[in-house]
Amino acid sequence: MKREEILIEYADELNRIGKSKNTAKGYLSNISMFLNWIKETSGEEFTGTLTPIEVKAYKSYIDTVQKASLSTINTKLAAIQSFCNFLHGAYGNELIRVEKKKGSVSPKVEVLNKQELFQFLKYTEGNASLLHRCIVQTILNTGMRESEVVDLELSDIVNLDSTKNTYIIIRNGKGDKYREVNISGDYKALLREWIEHRPMTDSQKVFIGNRGTLTANGIYKIIHRLGLQKGLNVYPHMLRHQYLSLIAKKCENLQDVKALQEIAGHSSIETTMKFYVHGSAESRDKLTSNLNYFE
Repeated sequence: MKREEILIEYADELNRIGKSKNTAKGYLSNISMFLNWIKETSGEEFTGTLTPIEVKAYKSYIDTVQKASLSTINTKLAAIQSFCNFLHGAYGNELIRVEKKKGSVSPKVEVLNKQELFQFLKYTEGNASLLHRCIVQTILNTGMRESEVVDLELSDIVNLDSTKNTYIIIRNGKGDKYREVNISGDYKALLREWIEHRPMTDSQKVFIGNRGTLTANGIYKIIHRLGLQKGLNVYPHMLRHQYLSLIAKKCENLQDVKALQEIAGHSSIETTMKFYVHGSAESRDKLTSNLNYFE
């Protein structure tokens, strides 16, 4: 069934259940944007079926790429829940529960488990282009944000062809934070290979596609499409979390946490603590047992 016909039926359903004209208009607008995004990322037209992974991926997209406010995110998700309910009743689509984003609770850092990460990287290594593989590995080996990957220039890579310490300079991080991240091993070799085969252009940007300079949205689509090939909801910020979470496991003291803050490009150490540093039950018990102010 065609998308336009389904949306007409959905509009009739909104009217039937008593939604106001403004609410119905808002729902239809948000659903149209959602379906446009599905077409852009999958390359396929919507024909009446949604999957939980598509809903979850779009939720991640409006949060981490569009950086919408909490109220805007939840308004969009309310529309999607309504649409999912309609598809379930009208077409027998799987009933999808859409969880709203919570604002006051400490955010959960979403990462791939070891098996999922292995599957994702194995597929990427065997099927993705050199450009796409290098983008994936850049985020996994530096923790860079999409916008930072887009802004990276050739002069920001120091000592790539040298035996000296090689590092990447991130000049325009969030909040205009400057930082340096060391690189080595297989990733250093992959980055060198990409630069050797990079299209000839006047642009100094490291990552250039066939149509020119990439965008943050383009980076998102590249990684998301690779994940979908293995049934995984993968997005750039998840790979950034993957890198920073691995480092966080090695933190043993406040100095380590401060170093992690610098690597992440966080302006506040509280942000680093909130996302990546969590005490164990054993540690909490140890710290709070046998307290004595007068020892």
